[in-house]
Amino acid sequence: MRERGAYLEVRWGEVLVGRLTRAQKGRRGRVRFEYAESWLDEASSPISLSLPCSEKHCTAEASTDYFENLLPEGDVYSRLCADSKILEGDIYAFLRVFGKECAGALSIFDPSCDGPQFSQSYKDITDNLEEMLDDAGKRGGGILLNADARLSIAGAQDKLPVHLEKGRYLVPDAKSNSFAPTSAILKPPSNLYPDIHCNEAFCMALAGKIGLAVPETRIVSFGSKQALLVNRYDREVTETGIRRLHQEDFCQALGVSSRRKYESDGGPGFEDCSTLLMHPAVASVASDREKFVICAVLNYIIGNCDAHAKNFSLLYAPDRSARLAPFYDVLSTRVYPKLKANYAMAIGKTFRFDRISEHSWIQFAKSFSLRIEGLYPLMLATAGQIRNHAASVISEQEAAYGSAPVYASLLGIIEEGLERVERVAKSLQKSAKPDYVDARSTGASGDFPAIPSRS
Repeated sequence: MRERGAYLEVRWGEVLVGRLTRAQKGRRGRVRFEYAESWLDEASSPISLSLPCSEKHCTAEASTDYFENLLPEGDVYSRLCADSKILEGDIYAFLRVFGKECAGALSIFDPSCDGPQFSQSYKDITDNLEEMLDDAGKRGGGILLNADARLSIAGAQDKLPVHLEKGRYLVPDAKSNSFAPTSAILKPPSNLYPDIHCNEAFCMALAGKIGLAVPETRIVSFGSKQALLVNRYDREVTETGIRRLHQEDFCQALGVSSRRKYESDGGPGFEDCSTLLMHPAVASVASDREKFVICAVLNYIIGNCDAHAKNFSLLYAPDRSARLAPFYDVLSTRVYPKLKANYAMAIGKTFRFDRISEHSWIQFAKSFSLRIEGLYPLMLATAGQIRNHAASVISEQEAAYGSAPVYASLLGIIEEGLERVERVAKSLQKSAKPDYVDARSTGASGDFPAIPSRS
C-alpha cells in the first residue's frame, strides 16, 4: 500500500492530541507517539496511564503497546490486513486506514489524505445484515470486512460497531472518509461455539441482576439470523449527536502488549489489576475494587475462563478522573468442551478450574489486600444472588428470544461453580476471627478502606 503522510494525527474529537510516527524509518511494526504542545498547554491530560504527559516524547515500546491494543486480533485482523494489502505487523499502516473510529475518544487521521477530515456521514446496511451474518459464520472477520466501514474494534471475536437510528443500522461511510462515531456493537453467532450470542446475553443479564454495571445487551433478528447487540459504554447519545467517551483497557493502562493479555503469557494478574485500581486517577477505589472482586467470583462460577486484562477497562469522566468501566464480554467458556478450563488470571497461583482450592482463594484475597473476613461475605453474597437469579434470567431470555440448548449446559456449569464457591466460603467463615464484624452489617462497603487522594 502506498505510504502517504509522514505522520498520523491523534485527535480527541476534533482537538489535536499528538502525532504518531513510525518508530524507525524503514522498519515496519513499532510506532512512536508524541503529545502536541497545544494539548500539553491547554489540557495537560494523558491519553493513558502508561503514556504520561510528563513524557512528551513517549518511547516506542510504550507507544506501540498502547496503540496495538486498539487493533482487532486473530483471523479478523489477518483478513482486514489482507484485504487492504497491509502487512500484519504494520500498526501504523493499519491505523492510517482503520483508525478513525476506535475504542475510547481517540480518532487517528492521515492529514495528507484528500477530503474533509471530520465528515460524519453513515451508510445504511440494515437490508444487508441477514446476508452479512450468514457470511460471517462461514469465514473469519466476515461481518466487519463485508461492512467496509474502515474502523477498528479490539478483540479476537468477529463484531461490527454500528449506529442505530430510527430502527436502522448504520456504519461510518468509508467512501466519504467519515469519522462518524458508532453507538453499539453487533456480534454474530459462531459456527465453532453454538449459541454464543445466547450465552453472552444470559451472562451479561445475570451480571446485571447481581448488581454489576453492564452495558445494555439484547438479541436482535434479521430475517432468519440472530445476533447480539451491545450498547457501547464509551459513547453517549446526546441531542446534538454521539459523544465519544475516553476509555482504556487494563493492558493499555498497564503498558502491556495485547500479545501478553493472558497472565500465563506474562500478562497482568489479579494483583496487577488491584494495584491499577488504586492509582491516584481512580476516583472510587474502594467500591471499584469490591466490584472487581465480585466480578471475579461471578466469572469463576459461570466458567468465564477468558476474562483477561483486555476485558476490563477504565472509563474517564470529563474531569479526567477514572473509574472501573461497566463489565463486558461476560460469558461462559466452560460450556464449550474444546476450550481449556484454564482461567486467564490465576486465582492464587492456580489457573485450572478443578484445582482451585481454599488456599487459592486465600492467596487471591491477599492480592487485593483483603482479609478473608472480607472475602467470604462477598463470595457468599455473590453466590446467593446467582443462585436466586440464574433460572429466572434464563426464563426471561427464552421468553424474549426463544429456547437454546446452551441454557441447560449453563445451569449445570453454574451449579458446579456455586457448590465450589459456597464450600470454600463456608470453610473460610469457620476460620475467620470470631470478633470480626461483617462490614456489610454495619452499612460499610466490604473490607476495602477508601484510599486518600494523592497528588
